[in-house]
Amino acid sequence: MYKGYPICLTDDDGTVVVFRLKLEPLESIRLHEEVLPLAFKKICKALCEEGVLQDPIFIDEHSKVILDGMHRAAALLTLKHGLCKDMFFNSQTGEYEYPRCETCSCHLKNIAYVLTCAVDYQGTTAVELLKWYRGIDLPLDTVLTDLNSKDAKGYQLKKISPDTVDEVMKEEAFTVLTDGESYHAVLGVHDTTLDKYLALRGIEERIKELHGHITYCADEEAFERMEKGEFSFLLLTPDITKKDVQEFSKKGFPEKGEVFPPKSTRHRLPARPLKINIPLRLLEKGDYRLRQEQLKVFLRRKRKLVVTGRLEQYLEKFKILFGEPGELKDLRKNPYLWACEFPREFYEIKFAVDEFTAEVREVLLEQGMEIAYSALIRETNRLILIISDVTESKKTEDSIYEMLKTRFSDHTPHHLFGTHEDTSPVWMIPMEDYTPSRAYFEQSERLIRRMLRMHNILKSGEGEVYAIVQQVVHQYNELMSMYSSEDLLLLFSLHLLGPSSGCKLFEYLHEDLPHHEIVFEHLGILVDAGLIEYEDNKRGRKRQSEGEGERIYMLTDEGVDIIEKALDMTAEIAQRIRALSKNQFSEFLQQIDSNVTHVITPDGQHVDFHLGSIMESLLFTDMGWRKVSDVLDRVAHEFQNVDFVSTDELTHFVQDHLEETYPLSNIPFRYDYFINSWDHIFLRDDHVISLSRKFIEKDIDGLIPGCLEMTASQKSQLTNMVYESIRLLSIPFLKHIDGRERIVLPRDFLSRIEKFILHQSIPMVKDYDEMDEDSTLRDILRDRMKNAQKYIHLAEELLERSDEEFLTYYRKAMDALTQSISVGLGWVPLFHVQGRLNQLAFLVKEPDTRINYFSPEDQSKFLRHLNNSFRRATALLDQWKYLYKTYHGAPVLSRCSPAWEHHIRDIQALISSSLDMLGEPK
Repeated sequence: MYKGYPICLTDDDGTVVVFRLKLEPLESIRLHEEVLPLAFKKICKALCEEGVLQDPIFIDEHSKVILDGMHRAAALLTLKHGLCKDMFFNSQTGEYEYPRCETCSCHLKNIAYVLTCAVDYQGTTAVELLKWYRGIDLPLDTVLTDLNSKDAKGYQLKKISPDTVDEVMKEEAFTVLTDGESYHAVLGVHDTTLDKYLALRGIEERIKELHGHITYCADEEAFERMEKGEFSFLLLTPDITKKDVQEFSKKGFPEKGEVFPPKSTRHRLPARPLKINIPLRLLEKGDYRLRQEQLKVFLRRKRKLVVTGRLEQYLEKFKILFGEPGELKDLRKNPYLWACEFPREFYEIKFAVDEFTAEVREVLLEQGMEIAYSALIRETNRLILIISDVTESKKTEDSIYEMLKTRFSDHTPHHLFGTHEDTSPVWMIPMEDYTPSRAYFEQSERLIRRMLRMHNILKSGEGEVYAIVQQVVHQYNELMSMYSSEDLLLLFSLHLLGPSSGCKLFEYLHEDLPHHEIVFEHLGILVDAGLIEYEDNKRGRKRQSEGEGERIYMLTDEGVDIIEKALDMTAEIAQRIRALSKNQFSEFLQQIDSNVTHVITPDGQHVDFHLGSIMESLLFTDMGWRKVSDVLDRVAHEFQNVDFVSTDELTHFVQDHLEETYPLSNIPFRYDYFINSWDHIFLRDDHVISLSRKFIEKDIDGLIPGCLEMTASQKSQLTNMVYESIRLLSIPFLKHIDGRERIVLPRDFLSRIEKFILHQSIPMVKDYDEMDEDSTLRDILRDRMKNAQKYIHLAEELLERSDEEFLTYYRKAMDALTQSISVGLGWVPLFHVQGRLNQLAFLVKEPDTRINYFSPEDQSKFLRHLNNSFRRATALLDQWKYLYKTYHGAPVLSRCSPAWEHHIRDIQALISSSLDMLGEPK
C-alpha cells in the first residue's frame, strides 16, 4: 500500500524528519480547536470560488488529530454538508453577501477526502507545541480594575514576580497579565488544561466588552512586539501537552466547549508544504486507493521548490512550494524565487505574461542572470519566476517590479514575502534547492526496473532467461555477488540526479525504498566501499564525522564504473532476450489458440474463446506499449507450463498484476470473448469475421488519404471510437433479432459502418473521398477557409451587439479553420475543435513541421502566427467556460469582450493571409 508522498528533511541536530502527503477521509480527522468566524468565512468563500485546496492540513498519522489547518478542515466539512448558506445571509438587507449562495445547490456535497501532511506527532521532537499569547490594546489598569469589580465573580488576582510565572501557571493560574514590568496572575481551580482555556476565554470576552482589541501573537515574539508599542499588555496562556491535544479532540464539527478555543495551540514544524493547489474534484467520493493513486500522479508532475526567508505569515525554517510541471533548468549558483499574485478577477494576465517574461529574461541576461523557470499558476493568478546567478538581489527585485508596474499599470499585484526593514514589500526570496519531479525521469525509471530485473535474474542463477545469457554472466560476476538491488538503486539515482542529499535520494526512491532508514544505511555502506563520497553542504568537500551538517553525496570514479557496468549488462541482456520474449509469447499464444479446450468457463463448459483477446484489450488502454509488453511477458511466463486455464483465472491474474504494478490503468475487469477477439472466431468463408480492433485499424489505414499523417494517439482514439460505435449501432439490434450472445457479421456491413463513422468524425476525409477529377485538395481547403471567413464575420457582428451567440459562430469558424490548417500541414485533423487547437499549437512549434498546401513567404513567421493564435484561442475558451460556470450563465461579456475583439481581428487576418497563400482556383 502506498504510504504517501514523502517530504524528507534533515533538522539542525542531524535528525531526519519525514512528512507524508496523502488523502484521509474527511469525516475521520479530529479537530482540537474551534475556529475564528471571520477567518473561517473567508476560507469557505475561497474554496468555493477557486475550486482548489491550496495547502494541506497537518495531522498526527496515528490519531488523525489536526495539528495545523483547523479552518480549512472545518470549511470543507461545512461546505460538504451545505451549512454555509446561512453564514453569508445578511438578515438586515435580506440578501446574500456572496451572491452565488442564492442559487447554490451544495455543489461540494461529494467531498469525501482532505489532503493531509501526516507526521508521527508523539514520536518526533521536530514538531514543537508552542503557544499563542494575546496582545491587548487597553491599559492594563483598566482590565485589572474590571476583574476586581463586584460583577466579575470567580476571578481572583494575585501579583507575582517574573521568576514565578511558570510555577504559578502550572499550579494555580490559568493566565497572567503583564505589561513587562508587573505580573498579575488570575487564579482558579481547574481539572484539565481545556478548563483553563475555557476560563481564559471568559477573560477575553470581558476585554471585548470593554471595546478592547485582541491580537494573537507567537509566544517567542510577543514581548518584542509589545515593546514596539503594538499593544499595551499581554495575556500569557497555559502550557498544553501533545497528550492534551489528542485527548480533547473530536471528529466532525465540534460544539463550543468540547475542544480548545481558537488560537490555543501553535505547532512549529521544520517545514511547511505550500501552494499544492489540489483540485477539489480529486477530493470527491471514490475508491480510496484510486484517489490516493491520483494524488500520487498529481504530485509527481510537480517539482518541490525549497525556499528560505519569510513567506507570508509562515515562520518555519523551510517553505516548500510545489511548482508547476515545467522543465526546470539547473539553478546554478545563487538562485532566487520571485513571485506576485494578481487579483482573481484579472484574466488578461494569461495573454500578457509571456511577453512580460520575455522582457524580464532579456533584462536579466544583460546583467548576467537567467530565468531558470517561469509559470503562471492559473488557480491563483500567481506569477512565479526562478532566477539564477543573482548578484544584487534588491536591485534585481526593484528592476522587475518596475517592469511589472509598466506592463500591468491597470492592476495591482500583491506581494507574498512580507516586508523589508524599511517596510517596503519583498518580491524575491532566496531558494535553497529544488527537487525534480519523478515524472521528469519517467524514461529513466523504466531503465531502473529493467536493470533490477536483469540483476535479480543473474543473481538467481535460474530460469530460461538465465540459461540464454550464461555466456555474458562472467563479465558481471562482481556486480552480481557484491551489490544488492538497493545499492544499484542508489548508484543509479546519483548517476541520474547528480550530487544530492540523502533526503533527496529518499524522496526520489520512496516508491522502491519506502523507509528512509534503508536509504541512509546503504549510503553508509557505499561510502565505506568507496563507490560514493560526500561533502559538507557548508564547508566544502571532505570526509567528515557523524553529525556535522547535511551531507551531499556524489559518485566516485569507481561508483561511475559500477553503474555503467550495470547499465551495459542491462542493455546486453535485454538485446539477447528480446527475441526470446517474443518467441516465447508467440508460441504460448499459438499453443493456447490451437486448442480452445484449453480455455474453459468456471462451470466446465468449453467456449470459442481465444486467449489473445486479453492481450488485445491491454493494447487499447492508457498503459502504453512498453508496459503492455511487460504484462505480456509476465503472463506468458506464468502460464507456460499450464495445460489449461479458465477465463476467470486468467482475468484475476492479470487484474491482480495490474493493480499492483499499474494501478491507474483503465483495464476492464472482464474480457468478453466476442468484444475482444484476437482473430477470426469462425473461418467458414471470407465473409465472416469477428468484431476486432485489429481489423478496424487496418480498415482505417485504407480509408485515410495517403497524403495525410495520423498520430498513434489519434489512430488509437479513432479505432476505439469506431469500435464502440459499431457495438452501439449493431450489436443490440442483432441480439434482439438473433437472441444469441455469439454474433457474426458480414465484413462489408462493418466496413460501411466504419466509413460512415469516419466521415462523421473527420469531414475533410469525406470531402477528399467525394472530390471529382477536376478538383484538388487546395480547392477543398479554400472552400473551408471561406466558410471560416463567413462565420468569423458573423461572430464579430454578434460580439459588437454583446450577444453571447457570437461564440456559436466563432466555434464554427475555428472548426473550419483548424481543419484546413491541419490538412494544410499534412495531418489528419483531431475530432473536435479544442483538441485541434492544442494539437496545432504543439505541431507548429516542432522544428521539422512542413507546410504542404500553403505558400507563405516567411514560413517561420506564419507558424509563429498560428501558434500564438491557437494558444490564445485555447486560453479564451477556457476563460469563457470558467466565467460561465462561475456566474451561472449570467452575462459575462463585459468582463472579457476586449480580449475577444482583439483575438477575432487576429483570426480574420490569419484567414485572409491563408486564402492568399492558397491562391485562386484554376
